[in-house]
Amino acid sequence: MQQRFLQMQNRTKISKNTDLANPQLVYIAKITPEDYYVKRGIHRHQKICEITLIQSGRGYYLIEENQELVQQGDVLIVDTGVLHGEGRVLPSICIGLIFDTKKTHYHLISSHIRPVFHFKSEISRALIAQANVAFNLLESSATQAQHLAANIICQSLLPFIMDHLFIDACLKKTSSVTAQLIKNYLDQHYSEKLQIQEVCQVLSLSQTYADSEFQNNYGLSPVQYLTGRRIGEAQTLLINYPHMLIYDVATAVGYENITYFNRVFKKFCGYSPSKYRNIYREQ
Repeated sequence: MQQRFLQMQNRTKISKNTDLANPQLVYIAKITPEDYYVKRGIHRHQKICEITLIQSGRGYYLIEENQELVQQGDVLIVDTGVLHGEGRVLPSICIGLIFDTKKTHYHLISSHIRPVFHFKSEISRALIAQANVAFNLLESSATQAQHLAANIICQSLLPFIMDHLFIDACLKKTSSVTAQLIKNYLDQHYSEKLQIQEVCQVLSLSQTYADSEFQNNYGLSPVQYLTGRRIGEAQTLLINYPHMLIYDVATAVGYENITYFNRVFKKFCGYSPSKYRNIYREQ
């Protein structure tokens, strides 16, 4: 994956689109088929909205309580504060934006709307072409190139997408009440020393039933979800806090043994924690 950031001094507010609360480009990430083995864990962004243009393939992304099918031609909108996990990320372009607003979580779309939108192939190709131009411009540190990249995204691509969203479905929770209870408990306590057996005891569930319900609803076991949740938050900490010790990252997401944390992290996403952080530093 290649991820390019707009330099901080070039983040200008776009005043024309007041309905969009002055969007500002933060980064553009380009995921190719070669990046398929790198997994991104379950996480949320406190300040960033992400718009992902799916270039090819077909797969399921976890968005809050639902497994959402995404495929070529789709645009996926993940608002601030929304828990999501891509797992094996499809070839795509992911655009990170922040908005000049006093709201803690600014939403591009209503929380009741399904966050996956399909565009015709010719429109999808045009949107991807625009995003690629902006991505290539970010390779340059020249102010003019940086501003042009931001303008392409904030004044052209984003308004076009928002003006042409076809709301074909309201969001419906596809998971059972039992599966949601398990997931909510894991989300609230993932940073603690936690065993699935303890979760089942607290919720008065047999582990066999809990495993079956969770697997049927989310496509993975409670243990796999807990691992993905912890590693996803660890990835966020590694990216956002470059000087945070690996040991502190491990303990913040529920791992007391740093050796075990390193092993689980590498098995999950293909890199050790330090290597993963260095990749982002280089970018």
